[in-house]
Amino acid sequence: MEKRTFGRHCHEADLVCAFFNSNKYSRAKMVNYCEGGCYFETGVAYKPGASIYLRIEDFSKKASKLPLHNGFRTATLGEVKWCKEIPGPESNQYGIGVKYYQPY
Repeated sequence: MEKRTFGRHCHEADLVCAFFNSNKYSRAKMVNYCEGGCYFETGVAYKPGASIYLRIEDFSKKASKLPLHNGFRTATLGEVKWCKEIPGPESNQYGIGVKYYQPY
């Protein structure tokens, strides 16, 4: 049974991500997003519960012409909800689910 609150929107984008208040960034690729969060893949295993900063790199004119939906954020903070190793030829790749912190 589907447990999602919001529908997902497929949209790939290059991300920079880091633990909140850290200057050690890693590269990642967002795969999809929704109003409440996003899913991305990276070479860093972020533990559930961690607060992370996400920023889309080079939000180009081409990308800005795509249909965007509620939940698309170019820079945001969120909580890691889950982290799973991605099986396959590329070792040390992780799929990460993030729930956005709600703005006040």
